[in-house]
Amino acid sequence: MEFLSDSEAMELNLCDVKGLFENEKFSMAMINSLIHTTIMTRQIVADIVFGSLESRIVSFLHNLADEQHMMVRDKKLVEIPFSIATLSQIS
Repeated sequence: MEFLSDSEAMELNLCDVKGLFENEKFSMAMINSLIHTTIMTRQIVADIVFGSLESRIVSFLHNLADEQHMMVRDKKLVEIPFSIATLSQIS
């Protein structure tokens, strides 16, 4: 089954093509393709769901550290909990 961008679902009935799976090379190629597609889909979903979230959190903490002006050995620190006043000054 493949999910397309317009949410149309296409179905392949394996019973109609079961003869193809008697060929070992074809079967291995199909399994490897399925594994590759699954891994790529998982990575894409992870990037969409968590990638932008991670960058927003990093950006927020970086801005918060800049606003708090706390440094130790050239490393920025974030004091938690932080005040609403501090949050309101973050650009």
